[in-house]
Order: sequence, then C-alpha cells, then structure tokens
Amino acid sequence: MQPDHRRVLEFWFDDRARARWFAADADFDDEVRNSFGDTLEQALSGACDAWLEHPDGCLALVITLDQVPRNVHRDSPRAYAYDDRARAVAERAIAAGMDRQVAWDRRVFFYLPLQHAEALEAQRRSLELTRAWAGESDDDSRPWAREHLAWAEHHHDVIARFGRFPHRNAILGRASSAPEQAFLAQPATSPGTDTDVATPAGSADPTLRRYVQANHSLWDGRAKPHFGSEFYGMEGFRRGASSLTHIEEEALGEVAGKSMLHLQCHFGQDSLSWARKGAVVTGVDFSEQAITIARSLSDELEIPARFLCSDVYALPDVLDDRFDIVFTSYGVIKWLPDIAAWARVVSRFLAPGGTFFMVEFHPFLYVFDYERAERITYPYFPSSTPIAYDEVGSYAEPGLDTVHRAYAWPHTLGDIVTSLVTAGLRLESLVEYPYSAIDCFPFVTPDAPGRYVHATHPGKVPMTYSIRAGKPSHRWRARSRS
Repeated sequence: MQPDHRRVLEFWFDDRARARWFAADADFDDEVRNSFGDTLEQALSGACDAWLEHPDGCLALVITLDQVPRNVHRDSPRAYAYDDRARAVAERAIAAGMDRQVAWDRRVFFYLPLQHAEALEAQRRSLELTRAWAGESDDDSRPWAREHLAWAEHHHDVIARFGRFPHRNAILGRASSAPEQAFLAQPATSPGTDTDVATPAGSADPTLRRYVQANHSLWDGRAKPHFGSEFYGMEGFRRGASSLTHIEEEALGEVAGKSMLHLQCHFGQDSLSWARKGAVVTGVDFSEQAITIARSLSDELEIPARFLCSDVYALPDVLDDRFDIVFTSYGVIKWLPDIAAWARVVSRFLAPGGTFFMVEFHPFLYVFDYERAERITYPYFPSSTPIAYDEVGSYAEPGLDTVHRAYAWPHTLGDIVTSLVTAGLRLESLVEYPYSAIDCFPFVTPDAPGRYVHATHPGKVPMTYSIRAGKPSHRWRARSRS
C-alpha cells in the first residue's frame, strides 16, 4: 500500500491525539505503532520521498521520522535511530521556507528534530526558530507557545552543559559522568522520556515539570553573569568582605564550629561568608553552573565548604546528614511550588535542638507592579497555577540582553509558618521589617545605609521578614507529651 501523508496529518492533529502528544501513554504508543509502524520503515527506506515536494508532505515526513519512533520504540535505542534523517528533512524544509507554509500550530514540529539533536549548533537554530514562532502567538495560544519555548530553552541548556542528553545514556549504553549523575539525581528523573529532561519537583504533572525546568534554565543562565556583576561585589568579597546582611548575622550570632546547611545557595557567596565565620557549611542549589562556580570559588579562596547540586525536594536522596543550622535567604521561596514539602525537607535535615533561620522578601512585596510601584498587579494568595512573567535581564544585571519566561508561586506568610510548624518545628520568632537590606527591586529607594524602602509607601509596607524556629530535642518532646 502506497503511504499517504494525509493519513499521518489527520491522525496526528486530531484533538484526541493532540492531548497525548508528549505523554508516556502505553495505549497511545500501541495505537501509533499499529497505525504507522510500517509507514516509519517505508519512510526510512525512501518510499515516502515524494512527500518532500510540498509543505504538508514534508511535515508528515518529519512527524513520521521524529515523533513516531518515540512512541513505537519508547525506551529503546531505536527511539533515536531516525533522528538524523528527521533533522535532514526538517532542515531542507526550513531552508525552502516550507515551515511557514503550514498552519502556525503545526509549524513547531519542523523545529523539534533540531531540538532533539545532540549538537549545540542545531539547538541554537531550534531556539532561534522557536522564539520567532512563539512571538507570533495570539492571546489564546501564547501560554502553549511559551511552554514550547521553555522546553526549547531547556534542551539548549542541557546540550550546552553536557553536549548530549544524559537521560539517553542508560538506554544507549553510555556511561554517565559525575555531573550527569548529579543532574539525573534531581527529583523523579525520567530516563528515556520524549523530552530527555529531568522531571522536576517530584511531580508527575508534565506542566509543572515544564514550569520548574524553565526556572532551572533561567538560573543556570544567570550564574556566570551574576558572578561577574557589580551587584555581588566579588572584588571586595575576594578581599574578605562578607556578603551577609546585619539581619542574619545578628540573628544567628556565633556560628563557629556549627554545621550549617544552606538551601538554594546560588553560587555560594553567602555560604562561604558563613564558612569564613567558622561554620562547617554545605551549600545546595539546583543549578550545576552555580555549583561549579561555588566549588571553584571555595578552592580559589581556600575557604572549606561542600557544595551539592540538587533540587531541594530531591536532597534526601543524595544527603543523609543532620545539621545544627539550616539556613536560606532572600528571593528563594517563590521558586518553590510546594511549600509544605519544602518545610519537611528543612525538618528532615535539622538536628534535634538545632536552629532553622530564614530571612526573605515579604510575600506582600510581590503584589506590586515592577514598573508602576503604586499599582497592585499580582495576587498575594496562591492559586492552582503559578504566576507566569518575563524576566527581562536580571536584578543583578538589569542591562543583560535576555528575556526568559519564569514561573513563581506565591506563598502567604501564614502558609510558610504553618508548613514549618506542621513539619515539627517550634516557632521562636517571626519578625517583619519595613525595609530590605538588599537593593534588588526597581521600586525601592534608600532610607539609610543598607536599608531600602518602598518608594511610593516608605515605611508603610513590609519589605522583608525573618523566621527562627527550633527542632525540639527528644527530651523536650517527652515533656510536651506528659
């Protein structure tokens, strides 16, 4: 039977198939296998080459060679065996302008073979094309387009970091390097998935995975620019200056000889500031780029500290210690989708009798519009979906020529405190401050050295807060039960 490109398109763009495109669905895999297994082999043999003469035919051939194998041969080396041929067809079609002669929502499938390539040049081209495509979306299609773009950015970043997709290693019989193993140790990793990326935040929800992976890409891209920025003052830090603010220094006091776990440590500057004070520090961050810088800086300055690359939620899988102090600070909570799970991680690593301390931007601060400080734009209370917005540049490098889609989860002060108490900690203090010790919002103005207030409502708006909580000792627990 002569293969018909129309049959491929009718099946693939049917509403029922659309809902299952990127899911690991055994029933859908069987349906694709039964419908197009023979077509796949015909395409590889050249029996479908006549499809190359027109845009719809090229699109059908790309789908057959790029998407169909991921269903027909899931978790097998053959899932990737057709990738080179798919990429060649896609590049030929793009060069001929055929990608722009099909419907907008179908066009992105011409770019996926580039996104699946273990070659940085192809990834750059994929990102360029996907960005242009997403820029043509309308209001209804924009969220879907931005999700596709987030995945393109992430695939690019994985190849830029490793030169290959670590999740293919086991399937293809490749040994994983130590950095790849750390990447794969992030929560609920799914080797051999269609997207070849980690499953973040321990969730089976593909949409949540995309949100968190987009944020991961954002922070990986920020590590080097932040390290070289004036904001972080590395010249002074190398000469011995501390990056800590008076709030956390006064709250924790003497830390010499105490073990400290620093969650979401970025490139480790605050971790090393605590280590200079004598703390035995372990810093954790989900960005491999940031952790690489942190380790290098520790070696350069001869400040002993341990740095681990891990998502917060996956940390119990790679670390088994208990700490005298668990610490986190400034701009970290909003990147966490599950505040209760985060609190359980804090409790898990805090030794009995130990201290948890956090200082953070007040959740109410995030309701204000960044450009018009008097306007309330964002919700204080959480909803079923995160706040999606474009990060233009960076707080540390406002002139950075980047635009990156980011996703943030609002957590009320009540939710944060309740999650810690529910996780077994005993609240010792909750302090709210009318100022921030850090100048990283466009709507703040200096009030005093090291103090920044809301420009429109100075002294009237909570800017930061701190929480100190303890892990009851076994003796205290016994008394409380009596």
